[in-house]
Amino acid sequence: MSSPTVVVTQTDPPAVTVTASAAPSVTVSATAAPSVTVSATANPTVSVSSDVTFNQADARNSISVGGDLSYNSTTGLISYSEPKTLSVLTNDSGYTTKSSFSATGTGLSYNNSTGVFAYSGPSSDTKNKEVIGITIDGGSNVITTGIKGWRRIPYACTVQQINLVCNASGNLEVTIRTRASGAISGTSATTDVISVSSAQTAEITSSFDDATIAADDMFEFEVTGTPATITRATVMVELAES
Repeated sequence: MSSPTVVVTQTDPPAVTVTASAAPSVTVSATAAPSVTVSATANPTVSVSSDVTFNQADARNSISVGGDLSYNSTTGLISYSEPKTLSVLTNDSGYTTKSSFSATGTGLSYNNSTGVFAYSGPSSDTKNKEVIGITIDGGSNVITTGIKGWRRIPYACTVQQINLVCNASGNLEVTIRTRASGAISGTSATTDVISVSSAQTAEITSSFDDATIAADDMFEFEVTGTPATITRATVMVELAES
């Protein structure tokens, strides 16, 4: 009488093939593999013993990680620590470092050692500029002396230049004063004078000692000296916001 043929294939889990013939009991054992039992029935049954197990601890011990990951084989927890500052980044391909940045544009700068961007604000050439002034009209008569008017200064500024333009060549002197916070009396903070002598136009570019004039101060315009010939004149004050 022939015996059943039993084939055990070392896979995970092991594969068992039984060819039925007669029905004696056959037991197959292998080192580091489960035992296999074939029972003596017409249709042999196969059972695999629990000699080899694969539990949760085995699963956790089968895992490993690399790079910026960490792994706890006791808890099964995989962790990733996200970089919080540029200084902890490495120069691996695709990483951004401080030297990856630059800055262009007026007033904008970048320090690739500290990673700090800075903006210095607009230059004097790009800040708000404005020309304010007053026209002095004597009608058909030569302009007379005295205070001729006021103009409010809208923001803290410096005076870039003052121009005087007259309708004829002659003599004219205009004193320009600042009055604090809109007051039109009392002591003047700063004073400047522009004049023509046997001329029609004048310009001064170093005005009010280049001092900063406060917002809401007033300019006061007064004709002083001895006017001659001129019947109409315009005084223009160019301001640059501080």
